[in-house]
Amino acid sequence: MRHSRQFQDGATYHVTSEVNRNEMDLKPSQIKTMLLTFIKKAKQKYPFQLLNFCIMDNHIHLLIKPERGQSLSKIMQWIKGNFARYWNKAHNKRSSHLWGRRFFSKIVNNARQFLRVFDYIVKYPRITSEQPAAKNGCGFP
Repeated sequence: MRHSRQFQDGATYHVTSEVNRNEMDLKPSQIKTMLLTFIKKAKQKYPFQLLNFCIMDNHIHLLIKPERGQSLSKIMQWIKGNFARYWNKAHNKRSSHLWGRRFFSKIVNNARQFLRVFDYIVKYPRITSEQPAAKNGCGFP
């Protein structure tokens, strides 16, 4: 049974999303760059603040704050859906499920949680011994 997502207008969220097994690898730097491009394009359609991010080889971390009245689900649907269409077209696939389960999101309730999540995203590649392939694989814009 799926748990209902918790949404709060104006909240900041720690969001993660995994790629589907064996469908796609986010390791190449050009893939990380293109995914970041789609995240930036999403900001033009759905106003939000990207406070920190890390694109790992098989999943992403975002610290994101949708503007009041904006839907986190619509933002993530746009990013993941458009990136998947781009990837499928570039790899001559008619349809492929690039992303695994639905994205995970947790509301960041206070400054202490914010600092903990921000720090976790910054340090995560070192914790896992996984280094981002590109300079833009992790950071805060």
